[in-house]
Amino acid sequence: MIPTVETARQKLSYLGIKDVEYIASGMEGHVFRLEHQNVAKVWHRKALEEVTPLKEFHEQLQTLYFPFETPLIAQVQKVDGTTISIEKVLPGTSMRTLMKDDEVEPPSFALEAVLSVLEVLKGKKLSGDKVHLPILGVMSSREARAKGAIAVLLEVAHLKVKRYGDQLRCSVPDFDWLYDRTVKHLLEAEVEEMQAVHGDLCPENILLDEHGKVTAVLDWGMMSLFGDSMLDASFACGIYNMYGPHHRQIDAIFLTACGARLGYSRERLLLFRALYAIIQSNAFSETGSDGHYAWCVETLLREDIRSVLARGRITL
Repeated sequence: MIPTVETARQKLSYLGIKDVEYIASGMEGHVFRLEHQNVAKVWHRKALEEVTPLKEFHEQLQTLYFPFETPLIAQVQKVDGTTISIEKVLPGTSMRTLMKDDEVEPPSFALEAVLSVLEVLKGKKLSGDKVHLPILGVMSSREARAKGAIAVLLEVAHLKVKRYGDQLRCSVPDFDWLYDRTVKHLLEAEVEEMQAVHGDLCPENILLDEHGKVTAVLDWGMMSLFGDSMLDASFACGIYNMYGPHHRQIDAIFLTACGARLGYSRERLLLFRALYAIIQSNAFSETGSDGHYAWCVETLLREDIRSVLARGRITL
């Protein structure tokens, strides 16, 4: 059972943490502001064994010396079956609060913020062993991890299709063709660099200062891994204002900008988008009754994505 905000406060008090300020609740937990520039996250479902690797992942991000801040968990504890982590406060204002849902195109500061984060991620390569996290709750096999991020994501996709495939076939009549073509092209993809992939670079997870400069990128973990940073570019282009009335037009602007500034292949960006929609379709609803599922279905029905999948070979 997910703890209420008041129950979360009580669990913090068991640790001697009192007089906390409630900040917000997200999909994964309740967040409270503490003294000394720290926050406490009371996780809804994550076990201690799941948050500890996330702590190690955060520490590995620190070794890449980004020009913006990233989360850093100071400690992880368990109280009566609930996992609690203490993290540092990240500076800045959520980019989401500076946006309008009905915007026809992204404001220049938002476009620059997203592109600047993607540019940094592209330029930072990890050396040595990497920490592996579950992707949407699925821990990849040792064999998949040895082959790289594409193999890991394909393994997750296979499990998701096994579970939700019948539902997707009802929404996307030729889903099996689409899935087979996505897998085929991804298996032909070149071996990627070991770059940090956030996996959920939505405006809520990008913090800005008063001049529009990126100060922090938060909430790593849901689909974070080390692999090809083009994955992040593909995902970020699509999920920026993804429920807004002009999201397709905005998506096109971001895709074009990623090609011009980062040199990314539009075809490969769209291929990765198909993979994202397959993996993410039921991330927030088992029954596919939410807007996120509808967006994923719309993505899989897009003519530009289908045109790319139908080709004999994709420009990588």
